[in-house]
Amino acid sequence: MPGVHPGFGWFRNANEETSSPIFCKYVVDDSLKIIAPYYQLNMDTNSPELLLTHSCRCMVHSHTLRACKDPYPRPALTRK
Repeated sequence: MPGVHPGFGWFRNANEETSSPIFCKYVVDDSLKIIAPYYQLNMDTNSPELLLTHSCRCMVHSHTLRACKDPYPRPALTRK
């Protein structure tokens, strides 16, 4: 059922202040790529996952969460 909240533990993928998605990840729904309206963080596995879904009783997509490299590395305890 599209647009129905999936249940406990799922959050809306929307920043209320700017009306933009928090995670810009796409899910496939009826051969259309849309930004997932609901997300959940799964920290129970060895590698944390971001779970995304379109709605209640819809397929759940997962993406592993990885750390990003610092684009501006500098030595510790130095001025900017």
